[in-house]
Amino acid sequence: MPKYSNDVRDQLSFNYIGDFYFTSVYASLVMITGKVLFGFILGNIASTLANAEVGRVHYEEKLGTVQVLSHALHFKLYVNEFILNPSHW
Repeated sequence: MPKYSNDVRDQLSFNYIGDFYFTSVYASLVMITGKVLFGFILGNIASTLANAEVGRVHYEEKLGTVQVLSHALHFKLYVNEFILNPSHW
């Protein structure tokens, strides 16, 4: 085993520890950034789904109002089905 002076040993151990410190800090920052980005994307998806649910409920309320009105005005059955079944459009 070669003999090194104390200066060389100190320099080698400092380079190893310094490299390990930089790597661990970099890995930690990458993981934190990934978690924040994942949370941001997940929050946007949840917001989009909530807005779609509100739109669906609003549409069903309007459709229910049209159905009540069509029954109150005594529309014929085929007219009711045409109005309330959007697949005919």
